[in-house]
This record gives sequence, structure tokens and C-alpha cells, in this order.
Amino acid sequence: MSRPTIIINDLDAERIDILLEQPAYAGLPIADALNAELDRAQMCSPERCHTTW
Repeated sequence: MSRPTIIINDLDAERIDILLEQPAYAGLPIADALNAELDRAQMCSPERCHTTW
């Protein structure tokens, strides 16, 4: 089964990254899973990323 494409703006990705580095979340399996998803995401600038939904 293929995974859907993830597109996120780099500002939001950085914000999530900062949250995941907090001691309360660091090392949790769900945080590791979210990090893995962010690693495979396509990044774009906030100005160029826009939703159609």
C-alpha cells in the first residue's frame, strides 16, 4: 500500500519540529512516527503552499 503525499509549509514543519524536541515528547513513539512522516514530506514556503480544500 502506498502512502499519500504529504505537503507542508516549512514554517509549520519547523514549529512541529520544535514541539517534538520538547522533553515531554522527545523519544515517544508517536513523536518518532510524526518525525518520520515529516522527513518524507514535500516542503514549500508558506507563500507557495496553499490548500484547495
